[in-house]
Amino acid sequence: MAIDVHPRRGRSPEEIIKEQKAQAEKNKARANARKPEPTTDLVPAKTDTTAVATLAPDTRTPAQRYLDEIAVRRNADRLDPLP
Repeated sequence: MAIDVHPRRGRSPEEIIKEQKAQAEKNKARANARKPEPTTDLVPAKTDTTAVATLAPDTRTPAQRYLDEIAVRRNADRLDPLP
């Protein structure tokens, strides 16, 4: 039996390439369909150009800082009733 007339002969290279291109197009269309459309509503069009406020230097003495930050916590703990 000749090779060209064999009933179980595979596809030709041209047929394979054509099928691969069709599959690639389907995959591409499927991937593009899954992508969400970009929304511009969430992103501001123009950024705010206001200056950032800087903290003023702390001019308190160490004793004043201690009374304002640490001593207040200790006194508040004493006000809580014991369990």
